[in-house]
Amino acid sequence: MSRRTLDSRTALDQAISELRDLPYSYWREMAKDGSSFTRPLPEYPGRLEVAADWHTGTQDIRVTITLKRTWRRALKDGFTITPMNEFR
Repeated sequence: MSRRTLDSRTALDQAISELRDLPYSYWREMAKDGSSFTRPLPEYPGRLEVAADWHTGTQDIRVTITLKRTWRRALKDGFTITPMNEFR
């Protein structure tokens, strides 16, 4: 694995860690609107795209984070948050 790939994974993991600090109520508002947002990464070339959608048949919300770069394949990861602010 190249150093750049490791840096990409580290950048994505750090972003996920920060986004997991946001409460269920924040993600619920995003999922209601079907909205998403994009933000640049200050320490890494590329940008993050973040989307939240309802997990089918539940009140859980699936958050998807995609690290996009112009010259490489996008990295995607995410988490599911419950109304009790627990992660699955």
